Amino acid sequence: MATVFIPTVVRPRLGGLAQLEASGTTVGELLIDLEARYPGLSQFLLRPNLAISVDDEVTPLGVLEPVRPDSEVHFIAAISGG
Repeated sequence: MATVFIPTVVRPRLGGLAQLEASGTTVGELLIDLEARYPGLSQFLLRPNLAISVDDEVTPLGVLEPVRPDSEVHFIAAISGG
């Protein structure tokens, strides 16, 4: 199962959990698996200000990005400034 790391701001909604295991072959499938166990979680992870990183690579494919059973998936807050 892939490891999904939970952003700090979302952890209180999960009782403080920092990471979860999920099954699937894409980020989207991982989210479906997590949503079944934690209803409403995906609404906090699929936000415009969060980038998705799979195995240390920020992906432009988002939820379509393939994952392996040993993948690490991070939802990273976008940094902006000027």
